[in-house]
Amino acid sequence: MFAIRCPASILWHPSVHHSLLLLRALEQPHTLLLDPHTTLRGRLSVPLLSECAGEVLIQTPPAHHEVRSPAGASTERSALLYRADDLLHIVNRLPGAGKDLGAPCPTQSGVLASVLEYLEASTVSTHVISAIDALLVSLNTGDMETMRQTHARLMELVERLDASIADESLNEHQTNVKEPLSTWPLFCTLQFLIEEGGMLMSAFPRTNKAYTRLCQSSKAVAQHRRLVQRTVEQLLDAGSSSDTDVSQGAGVEMTYPAKGFLRDVQRHLASYNRSMEERTTDGVSGEKGPLNSRASGGRLGIQAVKARLPWTLQARPLRKG
Repeated sequence: MFAIRCPASILWHPSVHHSLLLLRALEQPHTLLLDPHTTLRGRLSVPLLSECAGEVLIQTPPAHHEVRSPAGASTERSALLYRADDLLHIVNRLPGAGKDLGAPCPTQSGVLASVLEYLEASTVSTHVISAIDALLVSLNTGDMETMRQTHARLMELVERLDASIADESLNEHQTNVKEPLSTWPLFCTLQFLIEEGGMLMSAFPRTNKAYTRLCQSSKAVAQHRRLVQRTVEQLLDAGSSSDTDVSQGAGVEMTYPAKGFLRDVQRHLASYNRSMEERTTDGVSGEKGPLNSRASGGRLGIQAVKARLPWTLQARPLRKG
C-alpha cells in the first residue's frame, strides 16, 4: 500500500492532495499518514509552497529483492518519492498494477497520450505554484511594483488556463465518468488558489464551472475529502486519548496560515494604483460630506475631462469660432 506522509501543519499543500488523487485515479491502495510535528523552518513568515513540498513523502509498497548469499535470503525494500509525477514510473512496474491511466484508452497510443497530457498539466501546475511563491515573497517584502508584476504574472497564467479548458470538462450532466489524469494537478492548484488564496472566480467563468462540477459531482473528490477528514479525526482522537497533546507544536492545519493572501494583494494594489486626485481628496470632507463620495468631486488642477458649464450659461447657445 502506498503511504503519503506529511506534517499535519501542511495538510493544505497541493502536493498532498495531488498525490492522493493521482493514486486514487491509478486505482492503487493508499493511505495518509500525518506527523504531529515538523522541523520545517521557512525563511519568511509565510510558508512557501516550494519549501513545504520537500516535507511531503510518498512511500511505495515494499518489493522483494533477492540477496546474493549462500542462504538465498530475500529482503523487502520500499522507495521514497518526493514528486507525484514519479508515481507513473513506479506504478507501471508494480505486479498487478492497473493499466487504465485515467480516461478510457483502448490502445497503447491512447495510454501514452493520457500520460503526456498529465505531464503537461503537471508542468503548468508547477509554473502556477512558482508564480504563487513569487507573489508571496513580494507580499512579504512590501515592494509594490514587484507585487504588481508578480500578481499580473499569476493572473496571466490563470487566464491562459481558463482559455485552455475543454468544453467536455464543463458538462454538468457527466455522471460516473472517470476523469483523466491531467485533471488532478490542475484541480489541486486551483483548489489552493480558490479556497486558501481567496481568488475570485468571476473573471474566469470556464475555470469556475469546471471546478464547481468536480467539487459537486466527482466521486473521486468526495472520497478523497472523506479520507482526509477521517485521518484528521483519527489523529485528534489519538492525541486526546494519549498523554501528549497533538495541538502542541505544529498541530493540524487544514487551512493556509496566510489564508486570503490574494485579497490582501489586491487591496494593496488598489491603494497603489489610485490616481493623484483620488489620493488628494481622500479624507477631505466639507459641509456636504466626504469629497470623494460626492458626484462632482474636487476640481484640482488640470482635469482630464472638460468642466461642466455654470448654470447661468447652460441656456445660452455658445458662439462658434
